Amino acid sequence: MKTLIVNAYDFGYTSGVNDGIIKAHSEGIVTSTSLMVYGKAAKTASKLSKFPKLSVGLHFQITSKKLESDICNGRSLSLQTTEKINKEFIKQLKDFKKITGKNPTHLDSHHHIHMSPNVKSIFEKYSKKYGIPVRGFYGVKMIKDFFGWNSLRIRDLNRISVNNLLNILSRLEDGVGELMCHPGLLDKKLMGISRYSLEREDELKTLTDVKISNFIRKSGIKLANWTEAYKDML
Repeated sequence: MKTLIVNAYDFGYTSGVNDGIIKAHSEGIVTSTSLMVYGKAAKTASKLSKFPKLSVGLHFQITSKKLESDICNGRSLSLQTTEKINKEFIKQLKDFKKITGKNPTHLDSHHHIHMSPNVKSIFEKYSKKYGIPVRGFYGVKMIKDFFGWNSLRIRDLNRISVNNLLNILSRLEDGVGELMCHPGLLDKKLMGISRYSLEREDELKTLTDVKISNFIRKSGIKLANWTEAYKDML
């Protein structure tokens, strides 16, 4: 069995990103999203209860750019700094519940910082306590090829084309995989805060293309949100 979670990142970033993610879920193959509680449009997540098949997780952020850089570059952290990260994590969890009225269905983080040893233990503790899955744990294969920049961070729209997504889907292995995506609709706020902006509309077009949904149906790939996929793994 090939099970695929299609997770749209950055819900709450701007209203355009939110609208694009909802469209990608309602009209396309997106099954899950991750909320940035400090995003400019995070409060809109309170309305996601209208979409019960869309799982909503926490997209944890480090607010200090220097600390985020230290984590991403593998620098050692003091116990005091690690405790600050833990407190920030707990705060964002509380903010998530205030906005959505629920616990997150899964956990992940901006720039994959939760995979750092200092941060990973915080996520592991919460995951074990509440039985909530974490991106990159539990054997779920991360699929990062659907992104509009190449390894040199140069725009390459072929990477988010229908043909490339079909190629990615045709190479899916048995088990559970998570396709990372960033759909959205362009707005002024997004243009002002993110270099990855125009590409989001191209991702949206691909994720809602009928060729993609038809291929998934014919190939027997099971689309699942994080909650459904995690139940299958237990």
